[in-house]
Amino acid sequence: MKNMISVIVTTYNRAYYLKECISSIQAQTYDNLEIIVIDDCSKDNTEDIINNIKLNDNRIRYIRHNINKGAGAAKNTGIEVATGEYITFVDSDDKLANIYAYETAIKTFKNNNIDIYTYSETNEENTLISKKYKKYIINTDNIYIPTTMLPLKIFKSKQIKKIRNNEKLKYDDIPFWVDFCLVNRPIIYHTDNKFYMRIKDKSNMGGGNSITMNEKNYIELFDAYDELNSIINKKGNNIKNKIHILYKILDGNILFWYNRIEDKKIKENYRKRAKEYIKKLDNSLNIIGKELNLKNMALFIDDETARTKYLQDIEIFKDNNYKYIKPNTIIFKIKREIYRIVHQIKNLFIKQ
Repeated sequence: MKNMISVIVTTYNRAYYLKECISSIQAQTYDNLEIIVIDDCSKDNTEDIINNIKLNDNRIRYIRHNINKGAGAAKNTGIEVATGEYITFVDSDDKLANIYAYETAIKTFKNNNIDIYTYSETNEENTLISKKYKKYIINTDNIYIPTTMLPLKIFKSKQIKKIRNNEKLKYDDIPFWVDFCLVNRPIIYHTDNKFYMRIKDKSNMGGGNSITMNEKNYIELFDAYDELNSIINKKGNNIKNKIHILYKILDGNILFWYNRIEDKKIKENYRKRAKEYIKKLDNSLNIIGKELNLKNMALFIDDETARTKYLQDIEIFKDNNYKYIKPNTIIFKIKREIYRIVHQIKNLFIKQ
């Protein structure tokens, strides 16, 4: 059906949040929708909830995997069966924050020569509609916008159906998004409208934490980065500076996830993996320093006290757009060496 939006909701043991998620989609003022729920073999009462909702809404389609295949496989299933002109995603433990989200998107598609409509996220419901936007045209030098998160985007169906998620990855959005950009070279309309909302209080209720809430899995982000690197090398022949594109994406992700880890052992394992990964990409700390923001450099400081102090010092640059300040890597290496020597001397005194 013309202009129909296929909304893909992938879920696994998220019954506690599912009603609120589906309700936010049903409440949209633009109602030419099909709501496709892909149940990745949940062990809770997800199926019962969806069957009850379906009784009063024939737009809902329910598909259940026979075995648990992962988030990437669930998205692939949704994309394959979607019949709408446009495709978008909503995570089952999130919801839409504004009832005009899809109506605004469709109007924008009709009035502009664009391939993707993207919006922002928020922590609270809102009714505001902003006219601010930025139009991105993907070319040889630009394959990245502020987020790789798929639920913040509405795609043209004919374009997204060209791409498949890597079903072996827990964190599939990042490589999928870059693959999509390299294949389709889309024109993206990015708005400041905060149409997407993360449901608060994501506790252990309703079957445990989602993938992105489980910090034990964060180390597997680097498998997604490996896949990303592989995609860029295979399909990015027209990109003038492949390593720059990769660093640009890592710059917004690596430290973000590091800071979310509370368990000290997991946090340290993640830091070591991050340090090894970045050095593997380019063995020159000087090159890395030019690409990654100052905060990411903290991942190279082995001493925890020195690392904490470094991150505290960086805060003073916030008002000066610290991301764009080029770190002096020579000074950084000298300071790191001083911290190491001081730490060794302290240990000698402790041993004595």
